[in-house]
Amino acid sequence: MLVSLATACISDETTQCDANIKVLHEVEPRKLTSASGRVLTGKVRLQFIVENDGAVSNIEVLESPSSVFVRSAKMALEEW
Repeated sequence: MLVSLATACISDETTQCDANIKVLHEVEPRKLTSASGRVLTGKVRLQFIVENDGAVSNIEVLESPSSVFVRSAKMALEEW
């Protein structure tokens, strides 16, 4: 599964979007498997806010081929 960053915003009194935010710690989403044991793949586009302390909040799903990928993608992004 690929998590692509759509927009990263720094949260303060006015919301500022910055495409130059650098990821310091990236966690891959857990691999999902079907009942037959096949690894499922898909691309999830997320929008989120990077707080002043670097924490990720307000994660929104912009695009996902299936809801099965959303939880895994959000959980991984929360660890960034």
